[in-house]
Amino acid sequence: MQDITVSASREFKQLLQKMNANIDIANDSKVSFDDLMKEISEVNSKLRGIQHELGNLEQVLPKLELSAEDFAPVSQETLASAEEMLASSEQQHIQTKNAHAVGLKLIGLSKDLSGATERFKVAQNII
Repeated sequence: MQDITVSASREFKQLLQKMNANIDIANDSKVSFDDLMKEISEVNSKLRGIQHELGNLEQVLPKLELSAEDFAPVSQETLASAEEMLASSEQQHIQTKNAHAVGLKLIGLSKDLSGATERFKVAQNII
């Protein structure tokens, strides 16, 4: 009878150990599940925030689109004006170069005339 009691006692201890191990695993699982639920809640909260921001963006985008459409003609006009100014500037540069060349010729002619005048004065003083 004592053997049966000892055997039953051992089996009860083993059963108790297995039950305690299962309880520990269940507690760990509960903690993990609670952490998972907390993370899911945080992600849901962030998703709601993002959804709100997307709603705001949906309201702003049409206004931005209209502004861009309104700005496009002004930008095109500015580009056309800049191109005209560039062409005009190139023309002025060519005219300035031509005027400079004419000025150099005039300086040369002036020196020639000055030399001729000097000879004329010398010739008049000799007579």
